[in-house]
Amino acid sequence: MNTHVDLIAWKENRVFVGEDAALGGMVEHLRARRLRVVCADEPTGVLTHHLVQDEATNAFLERLIAVSTVHPAVLWLDAGEIFTPGMLSLT
Repeated sequence: MNTHVDLIAWKENRVFVGEDAALGGMVEHLRARRLRVVCADEPTGVLTHHLVQDEATNAFLERLIAVSTVHPAVLWLDAGEIFTPGMLSLT
């Protein structure tokens, strides 16, 4: 699973990157899919960091999910749909 948007600004202050940067990254990947610059079937990956997310990150995710789930072109995938048992090997 590739990720295309990292919600945390690690090199700066380890807080939410902001709505503009987060949405910009998503739009950039969706545009590349539509133009077939990347695989059109590849999901747009959003990298979350539940242990370090701040209130702004959580609020953004809640709003993003609430707004996008009602759109017919959006399908949020469950981790079980993305990662299959035995997919990752620790050896």
